Amino acid sequence: MNYFENVLVAVSCILQVAVLFFLTQGPFRKYLFLFIYLASELLSTVAELAVVNLSPLGNRSPAFGSLYWSDEALSRVLEFAMLIALAWRASEGSPKRALIGKLLGAAAIIVVAAPFIFIRQRVFSASWFNGMTEVLYFSDVILNLGLWTALIANHRRDFQLLMVSAGVGIEVTGQALAFSLRTLNSPPTLTAEFTANLLISFSNLLSLFIWFWALRPARRRNPLPTVATNP
Repeated sequence: MNYFENVLVAVSCILQVAVLFFLTQGPFRKYLFLFIYLASELLSTVAELAVVNLSPLGNRSPAFGSLYWSDEALSRVLEFAMLIALAWRASEGSPKRALIGKLLGAAAIIVVAAPFIFIRQRVFSASWFNGMTEVLYFSDVILNLGLWTALIANHRRDFQLLMVSAGVGIEVTGQALAFSLRTLNSPPTLTAEFTANLLISFSNLLSLFIWFWALRPARRRNPLPTVATNP
């Protein structure tokens, strides 16, 4: 990693820790999957950095490759689960909530089963993980559209839920665009790889800033001093 990438990773880790702390101080149950997702991302970043720095081959070592694809698959699964949880919460008060729940359950079953049915590569190989990631990216984008449809249709505006959902949408969109850029430029050129990494880094930082803002504890306002009046 160069200095610029190190700075981005450091800022991202600090924001992740801050958002995780805010979640433990308040809406932990409400955004349980966001907590699990961020904790997983933080642990995977630490693990990948440890492998890169301890292995003589760095990010070209077999251990890093296995760890990277495992982390990538887990992140996409948790991201999908988070979108389903947010969509379910956004449907509160809707007369069609039972139908929405069935559709979300069916979508989860289809997406989990699809990589095992349609990807003709050896299961859990790098090629299979790549195909699984592609399926999950596509599913995340579709589900994110469904989430925003539910948020717009719900007349009970929850500003915090809107902000958290916006952060998830930015994260999903940036990652999907980066993945598409890498796929269209296979093998990826240095320019395509650099652009893809920037998309991922900046979409991640922007989503973290949004979550940080949305979940920060409300500041207590000091009451204005009472001015005594003469009778």
